[in-house]
Amino acid sequence: MTLDGKDSIAFNSRGVVREALGNQSGALADYDKAIELNPGEPSFYQNRSNLKRTMGDLKGAQADLDRAVSLRSR
Repeated sequence: MTLDGKDSIAFNSRGVVREALGNQSGALADYDKAIELNPGEPSFYQNRSNLKRTMGDLKGAQADLDRAVSLRSR
């Protein structure tokens, strides 16, 4: 499957699927790309935070969660 290189929602959605299938590195790459394309979307940071927590990156997970909260409180 080829994604439109500018569709942040598609990258985030594929990240969710990859994460569910156990492909953590692929999911992380997709979440990173979604955030690069649309850094103002809090759900992308929340998804990446959950993945980072699962991967044991607690500092990274907290940073992403803090960012999601700050975007939601705008």
